[in-house]
Amino acid sequence: MFRVCCYILVFVAGGSQTCLPGAIPEGQRSNISQNGLSMPIGIASGDWQFNLILTDMMEILLKEALGYNVARVVTGSGLFKLLYVAGCRLEAPITCSLPSFHHITLEVMVAHTALTEWITAMEQLGDEAPVDLGSMGYEGTEGLFVFQEPRTKYLADTGLDLSYFFSYNASWFHPENYLATVDEVDMSQLRPCAESLHVEWPGLAQQYLSVTGDLDGIEYRNGEAHLICWRDTWWLAPACRSNASNCIAVVTGPEAWGKPYMVQQAAFHNMPLALASAVSTSAYQQITLQLKSLFYWWTPDPSFAAFQTSKVVFPQHNAGEYREGVYKTQPNSEPMRKLVSSGLATAASRANGLVANFYFLESDVSDLLALHVQSGSNPWHTACTWLKSHGDQWAGWIPAKTDCTAGKGLVDESGMFVSAGANAADCATCPPGRASLKWNNTFLCASCPVGSFQNSWGATECSLCDTGAIAAERGATQCSLCTLGQFANGTGMSFCFNCTMESGHSGQRELWTTSQEVIWETGSQIIQVQGATSSSFCSCTVGSFLKEGRCVACPVGTHCPGSNRLELLPGYFSSPDTPDDVYLCEESFCPGGPPGTCAENRDAESVACTLCLGGHREQRDGSCQPCSDSDYMLLLLLAAGIVAGVAALYVSLLQEEQAQQNRHVLVIVCGFSQFLAMLQMLAVIKRFDISWGEPFASFLIYSDILSLDFEMVSFTCVTMGPVETFALRALTMPAMVVVASMVYAAHKLTAFLLNGAAGANRVSARYLLRTVGSLFLMFFIILFSMLLAPFKCRAHPNGRFTVQGYGSVLCNGHGQHMQLFLIGGLACMMPLLFLSVCIWLVLVELPRRLTRSDTNFVRTCSFLIVRFRPGAEVFAVVLLIRNAVVVLCPIVSTNSTKLLMMSLVLYANQLLVALFRPWRFALCNFLDMVIVLGMLVILDMGSVTVRDSDHRATTAVVVIFLSAMFAAAFGTFFWAISRFFWLKIRKRFKFFLCHHKQGAGSMARLLKMELEVRLPGTRTFIDCDDLSDLTRLFSYVSQDTETFVILGSPQIFTRKWCIGEMVSARQSRVRTLLLAWPDMVAPDAVLIENYCSIVPDIGELVKFGISLADVQATLRFLSSVETLTLPGQLIHNIDQLIDSFTGIPHSKISRFSSKDTGSDFPILVDPGNLEAVASAMVLSALLKPLLLGTHLPIPSVLSQDFEIAQSAKMSLMLCSESCFKSEHVRTWLLQAYHAASCCMIPVIVQDGFQVPTASYVSSEFPVSAMDIEELHLYGVIIRALFQDIALIFLPQSFNREDLDLRAQQAARRLTAPQQTLKDKVVRLIESFHTPTLKLVA
Repeated sequence: MFRVCCYILVFVAGGSQTCLPGAIPEGQRSNISQNGLSMPIGIASGDWQFNLILTDMMEILLKEALGYNVARVVTGSGLFKLLYVAGCRLEAPITCSLPSFHHITLEVMVAHTALTEWITAMEQLGDEAPVDLGSMGYEGTEGLFVFQEPRTKYLADTGLDLSYFFSYNASWFHPENYLATVDEVDMSQLRPCAESLHVEWPGLAQQYLSVTGDLDGIEYRNGEAHLICWRDTWWLAPACRSNASNCIAVVTGPEAWGKPYMVQQAAFHNMPLALASAVSTSAYQQITLQLKSLFYWWTPDPSFAAFQTSKVVFPQHNAGEYREGVYKTQPNSEPMRKLVSSGLATAASRANGLVANFYFLESDVSDLLALHVQSGSNPWHTACTWLKSHGDQWAGWIPAKTDCTAGKGLVDESGMFVSAGANAADCATCPPGRASLKWNNTFLCASCPVGSFQNSWGATECSLCDTGAIAAERGATQCSLCTLGQFANGTGMSFCFNCTMESGHSGQRELWTTSQEVIWETGSQIIQVQGATSSSFCSCTVGSFLKEGRCVACPVGTHCPGSNRLELLPGYFSSPDTPDDVYLCEESFCPGGPPGTCAENRDAESVACTLCLGGHREQRDGSCQPCSDSDYMLLLLLAAGIVAGVAALYVSLLQEEQAQQNRHVLVIVCGFSQFLAMLQMLAVIKRFDISWGEPFASFLIYSDILSLDFEMVSFTCVTMGPVETFALRALTMPAMVVVASMVYAAHKLTAFLLNGAAGANRVSARYLLRTVGSLFLMFFIILFSMLLAPFKCRAHPNGRFTVQGYGSVLCNGHGQHMQLFLIGGLACMMPLLFLSVCIWLVLVELPRRLTRSDTNFVRTCSFLIVRFRPGAEVFAVVLLIRNAVVVLCPIVSTNSTKLLMMSLVLYANQLLVALFRPWRFALCNFLDMVIVLGMLVILDMGSVTVRDSDHRATTAVVVIFLSAMFAAAFGTFFWAISRFFWLKIRKRFKFFLCHHKQGAGSMARLLKMELEVRLPGTRTFIDCDDLSDLTRLFSYVSQDTETFVILGSPQIFTRKWCIGEMVSARQSRVRTLLLAWPDMVAPDAVLIENYCSIVPDIGELVKFGISLADVQATLRFLSSVETLTLPGQLIHNIDQLIDSFTGIPHSKISRFSSKDTGSDFPILVDPGNLEAVASAMVLSALLKPLLLGTHLPIPSVLSQDFEIAQSAKMSLMLCSESCFKSEHVRTWLLQAYHAASCCMIPVIVQDGFQVPTASYVSSEFPVSAMDIEELHLYGVIIRALFQDIALIFLPQSFNREDLDLRAQQAARRLTAPQQTLKDKVVRLIESFHTPTLKLVA
């Protein structure tokens, strides 16, 4: 911006002056154009007089003779003039940019072109650097000059000449006595060193120190060296530094002209100099003329031309020292030169020619200097005067319009290029597409011929197109590269050859290209080449390859990078002979690359690298490793493991009865079966052609191991091919059946050896059948899936199919495929036959056997039905059918159909489990639903993965639900195992009360309450409180009970559920107590032998694994159990009875103590009915805490030995069957009637109780039993009692919460206002019209 402003200002200021006659008017002058910018011609001028004269002269000629607009910038530095023309910034660091706005500079000293700043600028600009147009015709010099007057005086006094350097040696002479010193200079006219010396020459101090070693003349500020200036103005030489008054004053220009030379010369030659800079050029001239002493000057320059001066001579110039920066010798006199910017010749050729011709002889210089002095020192007037008087001379400098220079050509008046000089009117720069050719004394712009080009302005020749490029027409500005599929194999060509024409190949044009393979250290890359130079570049395009002389499209699974090559992608295979016959394969088998490439140790002759080389086996990661002794040992260990596993399964099934009764063991068994089915279904999903993301893809590989997949076993070390391998795998299940048979035979033989024929007969064949059935059930999915392998064909890109899992076998119905098909078809009969047998057993045979109470059959089929609750055995068939359909899913051709088919099956499974809850345990139902839900989510994510290129989100969802499935399965295992061992330490129930609800339900409730009060923190089982799932009833006995108590009411031994509980207790060796009712009849031999006919529904226990033999054995067992007799006076003996149960004497007063039996709140109950008495005791126990703090006394059950007190306030009458026939009840009711303040509320404690009718008393109590009046009164009392609504309190039927609620209702009823029994009777009698009754009242 500074440069632009500078030349604009100068141009405007000087634009109005005119010098030459016939000058081109200002309005007709034009700018030049560079890089699209219009600008005047810029001149960089120095501020010294002679340079100003030459610049004014150049400006006048450019404006008035050539018609250009001109602008200039004036500087005091020769270096700055150069940098202006170069287009460089004047500040450090030097940076340059084009175009330059200053185009011409005159009087350039060669020394300035050796400066570091200029060299830096030239390195940046390169070919765009300013152009040296040669010498100005005269030489220039600079240095120290001395006026004649002091020189003459010094010479006269000393005989020494001040024009020689040695005369200034302060060690020998005193030149300061003849020359001006620093005291004579006006300090206000000087610039401080900080503004001149240190700014203009920032590196001078370090250079001076390195050359002279003068440490005293240097100081460091902020890490930079500076010359020390006395009074911040004068640099003092070492010769006079101790006394500045003896220093000769030398004043130079404001830009510190010449100081780099003078400081060294003063130091080296011991000259007593003090150097300073004037504030301006005019001040410099004024001080110099005032002192007329020693001063810095240069020539040519008119400033001091009017005076006699002499240059101080130093030793002869040493160019080598100057290159090293040592300025001890005389500066060299050098021709003054002229420089123009790089683009001036093109932008203004005549101006460029003018500068080139601008030349002065030494005599011309002398005339100019003299003229300048005479004209009053005005540079422009001097220049104008000289030009007017030397017209012939400068006219020779002006080039003719048709004298074209190289790079230009003749044009006519319209600016069109001409081919001869006849119509030429001017010159113009040759544009791209033309070259400037010499013609006579000028140049023509000729069009480039075909095959050549020219792309720059002002070119002097056309260039031939390189190989690979053409110029089809004349005047080309650039050559066109041959397009892909073409080449040019020579220079200067005007057309390209097609690959299909020249290379000898045939095929479609669009499939050909030109390419080249670039190879570097880490690999190679094929790049497309435009401008191919030979037919060797011809190749098929990316996506096609060369086959039989033709380019054909790349098949699926391959990558054609070009250069006629076909490369296989990882996971695909083809042979070298038929590279386009592509098969799918595992990436670990086929790493990709050239056709025929297989992973290490894989057979490239097999289909899709499926087989390992002979003597090698396949690893889980797909690699092939040499067979070793450890591999054969592994197969032996596998065989041994199968034998051991089958034997362990057989032995575990021998304990079926115990395992069946252990609920937690069954939970583990059910959970394991569900977990194994989940893993096997995941193994089926692995066979879907879905690209799963990690880590789920790796888990699917390991799921084969966890699911006990037979296909994971490699037999390649012992087999010859896929048929033999498949046959061995198909024989795995029959082999396990054989092993099971051998274990059974060994068991039977052992029993025979130990116990003879009887022992062998006890080894039932059902153990073998259960073992074989369990094996088939466990491996059903994997077995069926493995055997279906010949029916699962995998499609390949080439249209062929191979057997899935046996990729070396083609699905063509011939050869090996037919063998696999026959073996698989026959072997599939195993799972299908097993499925058919299971369907027949569960749907047909099981119901019939259950009606016949065939326990052996049920136990034989327990491997199928034990996992499910009674009544839901059909779900075993449902699961098998589900598994069969799941296995068939991979056979379907498309992934979407596979996913849909499997999803529908699992949705149906989920619905059935949710509706029917078929598993024996709720936890197993929950686990089943979690697993199936997880499988459904995985299938849904699989359908997304088929369409989604980014698997991260779907994989995250799959991993989350898979983790949930595993967590549910292992949570089930952990809960079941922990509960199993916990119950070994502490049972859930301290007592289990086995009772007939109608005969001993209330007694059971009473015993439960008393036992839990006596033993805090324990629980006692009764079904109305603790039984929510009937299928778990027997497991409560066998696993959760510490003491099993049989409440021996009369009908207890004919109740099937009670008998089942007794059988479970006996089989599980649970401690058993028999509490015998007074009227209980123990089972005798007749009952035991005829039990099936006496209790015909006992067969229903068969579904729980309880046979008639078990029942009979248990009935016999009862005679050996500990027996207690239920006491008659229960109220008085309940504590002793509880003591017998617990074995711990009770030290506290009984809640039913006899002292309370005559209380003011009696509870009346038939003492002959034990159930009613127990109900009364339960009600009494529940009411006592509720009535505390009320106006009522504490209730108590009235013993048969006590009467109702006359002070009784409230009473409850517990109504049971035939209770009003009791003499005790009749007496108590009459006593209550006569107790004036006694209220009474009826409470029904027995199901089926009927309120007595009017004829009840007379029919049940004849007159002979009591007098007529008493009989009528008793009847009225009973009728009056039921005038109020009776409370319902049934301990034998209600659970504890219901009983508490009933007790609270009774308490509210009791605390409410009541009528006395007598008032009720009187009111009832008054309503009668019978005189007898009124009389009684």
